[in-house]
Amino acid sequence: MSRQNIERLTTLARRCLENNFVPFHLGFDDITRQQVIERNLVVPDALFSNEGWSRRTKCYCDMRCYSYFHPKEQLFISKRYLFVTCDGHIVDVYGPYSARKSDGAILNGLLKGPGSVLHCFFEVNDIFILDRGFRDSIPLFESHVYVGVMPESKTRGAIQLTAIQANKSRMCTICRWPVEIVNGRLKRDFKIGS
Repeated sequence: MSRQNIERLTTLARRCLENNFVPFHLGFDDITRQQVIERNLVVPDALFSNEGWSRRTKCYCDMRCYSYFHPKEQLFISKRYLFVTCDGHIVDVYGPYSARKSDGAILNGLLKGPGSVLHCFFEVNDIFILDRGFRDSIPLFESHVYVGVMPESKTRGAIQLTAIQANKSRMCTICRWPVEIVNGRLKRDFKIGS
């Protein structure tokens, strides 16, 4: 098969996926807020919710799904941005983004602007469980009255976390486990260029 035929078929397959699959199975238009709330587990509710927040949406954000388009020469390395529910259901995927762009900068770009899809989907006091790469996004989260939860970091000069900090960090890590499972499966099953 010639290179032109392969390129033509690949383009055709991409268009079919974009037109017939993605709009119906991926994105914030595919799933309702109530469905996301129902998909949440008991563990995050027990760990992070007060009684007033018990029915709020919890969503994980992660950037660990990398694609290497040219690994030998390292010309273009990109990463995907995932919104994942507590049970590992992928709500939406954004990207690819340059690997040099920080996780917090990408999330800030998605949150900025009143017309963002995220502001239409999420409500005040919704909880986002983040990793430390999103620490630059916390002020923007607070300005939109969302709650960002991430593992604790040591204070300057401290040798280790206090017992309370360590327990908070463990709670966040327990809740992030489904995200890591999803990323592991994506990397295992879809080895794009790596």
